[in-house]
Amino acid sequence: MLQAIHDERNPQRVRELMARFVSPSSRGNFDIRLPFRCHYGYNICIGDGSIINRNATILDDAKVTIGCGSLLATDVKIYTLTHASDPDVRLQDNQANSEYQYPVIIGNNCWIGGGATILPGVTIGDDVTIAAGAVVNKDVESRCLVAGVPARVVKRFPQAE
Repeated sequence: MLQAIHDERNPQRVRELMARFVSPSSRGNFDIRLPFRCHYGYNICIGDGSIINRNATILDDAKVTIGCGSLLATDVKIYTLTHASDPDVRLQDNQANSEYQYPVIIGNNCWIGGGATILPGVTIGDDVTIAAGAVVNKDVESRCLVAGVPARVVKRFPQAE
């Protein structure tokens, strides 16, 4: 089905096909710009008003939740699949059996900058900005900006009154 979506030229038809491709628990009006890559699609839940820009890759072997009003810039990568870091375990388990899947959760009103990478098992709170090129390998608290490799909090935003 993903190939049919990529072949479609009518933007409205692309939106309709993408809405059927991702998880039925996705809500409301969201937009995915092509090209887009994923493993399954049905493990991706997208909130109302969210936009996933071009060249996004979401390896959704586990569930990926993207909150309402979140923006993913060009070339964002989200991974839920990893392998054993111990080389002996990888060999012992014949590599395919050393795969581990961990869900990724992105909160509401987040902006994930271009080329950012989110690793398996990460939860990102609400109102978070991830700087371009950041590699997020740990959970991120709400209302902050993270940057770097690995990503670290560089600014906290005060609570809105």
